[in-house]
Amino acid sequence: MKKLLIFILAILILTSSMVVAQRRLDYNGYIRSAKIYLDLTPKDYKKAAEMLEAAIEYFPDEPPIEAHFILGNIYADKNLFEEMRKEYDYVLNLCDTAQDKDVKKECEKEDYAERIHKVLASNWIQQYNNGVNALKRARSEAESCEGITDSILKMECDSSTMELYMYAAEYFETSTMILPDSAQGWINLGLIYYSIDSTEKAMEFYNKALEINDEDLSLLSNTFSIYFNTGNYEEAIEVGKKMLELELTEQSRADVLYNMSFAYNTIDQIDSAIVYLKKSVEITPDSPDALYNLGAFIIKGGAGLATRLGDLQDSVEADPEKYEPIRDAVQDSLQEKYREAAEVFEQTVELQPENMDALDWLGRAYFFLEEWDKSKQAYQKIIELDSDNEDAWCQLLLIYLKENNREKILEAREHCKRYDKKKK
Repeated sequence: MKKLLIFILAILILTSSMVVAQRRLDYNGYIRSAKIYLDLTPKDYKKAAEMLEAAIEYFPDEPPIEAHFILGNIYADKNLFEEMRKEYDYVLNLCDTAQDKDVKKECEKEDYAERIHKVLASNWIQQYNNGVNALKRARSEAESCEGITDSILKMECDSSTMELYMYAAEYFETSTMILPDSAQGWINLGLIYYSIDSTEKAMEFYNKALEINDEDLSLLSNTFSIYFNTGNYEEAIEVGKKMLELELTEQSRADVLYNMSFAYNTIDQIDSAIVYLKKSVEITPDSPDALYNLGAFIIKGGAGLATRLGDLQDSVEADPEKYEPIRDAVQDSLQEKYREAAEVFEQTVELQPENMDALDWLGRAYFFLEEWDKSKQAYQKIIELDSDNEDAWCQLLLIYLKENNREKILEAREHCKRYDKKKK
């Protein structure tokens, strides 16, 4: 028992001596010791870290720039990125704000900023690429789920897809920790959450990306889509205006103008909708969709005029002296709008001869203009495409009645039962 106590006492004395000896090292001694441990095969990260932490603790007035830098490298090697950033940020901040000549000299000599940025970039690329690969797998899985009809299998597939999306998100979140000033990691995080219909979360990440880079077309386009799809049309319009400030291809500019016109239309700013859609059509005059919607917007603008005219009539109590001049001006304006709409729908039909919606609007525009022959041609073309189209037959019936064409009236009545139903 006595021998055992003596042995334990000896160990304690030896350990105490080692600690005292360790504390006797100067700052550079701790740094050299850490580097020796890091030169071993395999590297002894634990012992190296202990030496560096001792240097930081015992020599706080050095300041221990190199100790923090090497600690950052150790954490980088071990993929402890939060700890890595903390150490590197200490070094970068100290070098950026240094007033002491020796500190400035060390920072310049060792080029800490450049070396740190290289490490950060290397680790960012690795995490980002891992995220991209995981995102590709998630999208592929999502596509494979679309054709599954069995509810249980579909649920399992969707669950697997969600796991892959979250796996990708973890990589991108890490990349934003490594380089928070790089927009691309935030963009892909937004893309992931947009893909899983978490629009609020997606916008959170897109807004962070926009704070860094508000000139990324794909980012702005996705942001526009989220705002539009969530009913935030005024915000979508502001994003669209930013997109138009960029150097865009002609097609991209036309697309932005087209989308903005729909945002304006949705908030009932029809005049602005028409202006933007006309600009889009100027760039892509052969787009039947743009032409068709332009014609529809012009008609809608005319309908708005007619509504305001009705409200005005009520407000002036049908005083002819007040009402008739305004009525005549509005009617002239309506004539111009329907003439313009007819020309646009003519272009649409020229590009898409079987577009029955465009033919219907073309017939209605000419009907309003009382150009019966042109209106008939549009509706007769619809009948050629769809002989049972009752709406077209009913419009033809109205035209034949105005023309007092008895034979055609009878033919149209056989196909248009709408008015017979009203009589009953």
